[in-house]
Amino acid sequence: MARWFLILLLVTVAVLLIVFEADALFVLFGGVLLAIFLKTVADALVRVSRMPYRLAVVEIVLILVGSAVVIALSAGPRLVQQMSNLIQALPTAVHNGEGYARKYLGDGWASTATASNLKPTANTIVAGASGAVLGSFQAVAALIVIGFMGLYGALSPRAYARVALAVVPPHHRVRARQVMTETVHRLGRWLVGRAVAMAFVGIATSVGLWALHVPLALALGVLAGTLAFIEYFGAIASAIPPILFALGKSPTTAAWVVVLFFGVHLVEGYLLTPFIARTAVHFPPAYTLALQALFGALFGILGLTFATPTGIVGVTIVELLYVRDVLGERTLPPLPKPKPT
Repeated sequence: MARWFLILLLVTVAVLLIVFEADALFVLFGGVLLAIFLKTVADALVRVSRMPYRLAVVEIVLILVGSAVVIALSAGPRLVQQMSNLIQALPTAVHNGEGYARKYLGDGWASTATASNLKPTANTIVAGASGAVLGSFQAVAALIVIGFMGLYGALSPRAYARVALAVVPPHHRVRARQVMTETVHRLGRWLVGRAVAMAFVGIATSVGLWALHVPLALALGVLAGTLAFIEYFGAIASAIPPILFALGKSPTTAAWVVVLFFGVHLVEGYLLTPFIARTAVHFPPAYTLALQALFGALFGILGLTFATPTGIVGVTIVELLYVRDVLGERTLPPLPKPKPT
């Protein structure tokens, strides 16, 4: 009786945390993902160089921080300027896009928004500035938490695994460790694939937009690379601003921008990611978009960002503990063939 009461209490606490503190949980999950990413890369470095594991983690962190500093010093001022120009020029780009929509699709299709009513009023400027300052502090605090969690988790993964396994009944700990190991392996492969995809998409998009003479190519490329973390939805969202800016030049330029994004994400989705993350869980695009839409509606931008890795965790647990242990299947059972009529 006491055991079931404890389980019910834990489930209740978990539900309350998800409902009222979802943002904090996603920040903690981000720290776990960073730790898994560092551990995956460090394990690969250890296999190649035979150096101590912790030294490999420190070396990877130093490389990442050093690269960020070099990029910030070399391209930081230009990037900040382009980002500022991007924010200022976006209302005009939206207005131009609506003009083309009215011209080719009719007046009833486009919204009534114009460049003038997209400009903020005095009250919205004050409210927006206050929200931006508060949001900036919250974002910085979240990044600090994620950074320290990722570093400490990567340096001592076994210590944190022992803490997690301590709440599991002793006779289930061996299986729980196997499930945890497989989940970490799949998440690690997926994260490495996303990191490579983000770098490739950011660089290729910046170069392509620069070759097409699209304004603010560097800022738009960085935006595309950042949003590449969010599979499928990120590709769609990152393509909209460049297309709007390209429409300011000509419909032909906008068409070439569409071709550029299609080609970049075709290479990323069918060559890079499957080769690097071939042992990770892959959802069909419709499932991924549905999961992102659900998490985005329930938990906002953080839910949308972490929808896919959360889905990987859920699918791995269901596959190992239910499909294999309960149903006795090695993989997900195939769909039954329809009976002939």
